[in-house]
Formats: sequence, C-alpha cells, structure tokens
Amino acid sequence: MELDSSIEFYKAVLRLQNVRLLDYRYISDKSDIYFLMEDSSFNKYRLFLKSKNSYLKDTYGFGATANIHFRQEKMFQQQTSKLLIYDKKNRSHLIEEGASALDFAFYLHTDIGLCAKSVCINGSKQELPLSTKLKNGDSVIILSDSRSKDIHAQIDWFEFVCTKKAIKDLITYFKTNTVLL
Repeated sequence: MELDSSIEFYKAVLRLQNVRLLDYRYISDKSDIYFLMEDSSFNKYRLFLKSKNSYLKDTYGFGATANIHFRQEKMFQQQTSKLLIYDKKNRSHLIEEGASALDFAFYLHTDIGLCAKSVCINGSKQELPLSTKLKNGDSVIILSDSRSKDIHAQIDWFEFVCTKKAIKDLITYFKTNTVLL
C-alpha cells in the first residue's frame, strides 16, 4: 500500500516535468527501491529511495537528517557537451554542460570550491548563488575565502553539482572532516 502511494505521487510530480515512470525495482534486501524514468528526450534516469539505515550507511552518517536519497544517473549518454567558460583573468576553460558555478569553482581548484561563497557572472556586481547554472560564453568570478581557508562546504551542495571532480572533492572532504555520531 505504501509503495502504491509512492508510485502515484511520483507519477503525478514527474508528469508535470514531462518525465515518464517506466518501472520500479527493489535492491538487494528489498529495503531500497529505485524508479526507472525517461524524459522527453529519451534520457533515462534512476530515482533511488533508500531506507534511513541504508542511507546513513552509504553516506557515512553525514546525511543524518534525510530519509530519501536522490541519485540521478544518465544512462546511455552518447556525447558529453562542453561549455566554454571564462575565468576572472579571461582565460577560457571547457566544462561539462549543465555545470553550476560551484562545479566551476571545484574545476579551478579544490580549495576554491570548498571555500566558495557566491559568484558574479558576466561582469555583474550582483552576487549570485553557487547553484547558478552556467551558460556557454559566461565570464565567471568565484567569490571564495580560499586564502584564509574559511571552508563553507555544506552537504546540500550535492544537490547542484554534476561534475565528477566536484562530487569526488565533496565526498573526500566530508569523509575526512565529519565526525560520526
């Protein structure tokens, strides 16, 4: 009964985003489940729902407040598109399409990413959040406390990073700097 209501909820929410729920599968001991989904461009994704115990075990305890763990996996991706992004010294960099300003901060250097506060894009003085998605040709200035080593990393940053380097650097940081309760 509980699973049926979950499925209906996700069908309703995903329908608004033009995403179809194709199937659901149990994982190992049936405490975890994932939904197989497909968007309008025929990209396939998995939405993992985990039990609290499994979630804590997988995240080494630093996700203690969450009961649901989302993990988006693109399957059968044919080609990775790149964005041309300029740094504050007007040097060009290629980064994965869909990258956020935080992904770019980690691309520049791990310390810049961990100490990032906000971003200015295309010469604007307005500070934008690190979750801001970058567009091709953007000129990006990351505002960071990397010189003073004032780390601002937060667990919810996983929600808007998509590059392997940013994810790896965040996992490494939280594994080594989080005390398990």
